[in-house]
Amino acid sequence: MELKLLAMIMGEAVRLGHADANPLVSLKLRRDKSPKKPELTDKEIGEIREAAMRLVNHSSELIHQVYQREKVEDVAQWRDAVQFPV
Repeated sequence: MELKLLAMIMGEAVRLGHADANPLVSLKLRRDKSPKKPELTDKEIGEIREAAMRLVNHSSELIHQVYQREKVEDVAQWRDAVQFPV
C-alpha cells in the first residue's frame, strides 16, 4: 500500500515536471483486493439512524442557543450604546 502511494506521488511529480521519470512504474504494483465487508443488519441500521437523529437534534438546539445568545448580546450592545431619554 505504501509503495502504491509513493508510485502515485511520483507519477504526479513527473506530471508536474519535478521528476524526469517514475522508477516505481516498472514494479507494476497492483492493489490488493479488500476483504468482503459484512452487511449491516436492520437493527444496526436503526441504531445508526437513531444516533444520527440525536446528533441532528442536538446540533440544531446548539445553533438555536447560539443564535438566541447573539440576539441578546446584540440588543444589549445597542441598548448600552444608545442613551434613551428618561
